Amino acid sequence: TFTPCADCSTPTTQPTNIQVDITTDIIKGSFVPATAADHSLVVLSTEPLKTLPTDGKFYKTGDSIASAIVLGYYTDTLFSNLDEYEEIVIEIKPETKYYVTVFAANSYCMYGPKYNTTNPLVKEVTSLPAAPASVEIVNTNTTSIEVSATANASGHDVVIAYTDVPNANDYGAYLGCGLFGVPKGNVAVGDEIEGGGKVIYVGKAGVNAK
Repeated sequence: TFTPCADCSTPTTQPTNIQVDITTDIIKGSFVPATAADHSLVVLSTEPLKTLPTDGKFYKTGDSIASAIVLGYYTDTLFSNLDEYEEIVIEIKPETKYYVTVFAANSYCMYGPKYNTTNPLVKEVTSLPAAPASVEIVNTNTTSIEVSATANASGHDVVIAYTDVPNANDYGAYLGCGLFGVPKGNVAVGDEIEGGGKVIYVGKAGVNAK
């Protein structure tokens, strides 16, 4: 005999405790899923959502919900705009305000998915400025290197750092670049960057740093 799955019911709660990290072009985060849901739909938008997901419709990464874009339909607690190979699959713009909205959903059942669209979990974040337009070595000698950076289109200040540690992959193969971490908070000349690098200049672009 065959017993069909029960009909889907709308989750009664929403995910909680969202955490989001955003850079110029990468957004990552996590949340605590709703206890009464088997999936979570994560949507990225530049304004609060006006159009909500539709029951019975499955959404995948890159799908649109009006002007919003779907980051993913997850059973996991993590989300990002990267694929499994850490390649960007959803583009985000620098210096842009984004809203990350998470809906609880049920789809391990008949006639689903069913989305809880009442008071979804929302987090507002702003991406970081674009990188400097260029950086060049303007002078070298036996004891020093002089570096200059050109500002981005918005004219932001720059942070210049150096490292003498080569970057390598998990197999020990040199990747052709230095090992750098990501600066956090306010940094000053002489600061060590967690993950690699030492700050040698902070300030206006176009100034030679040694």
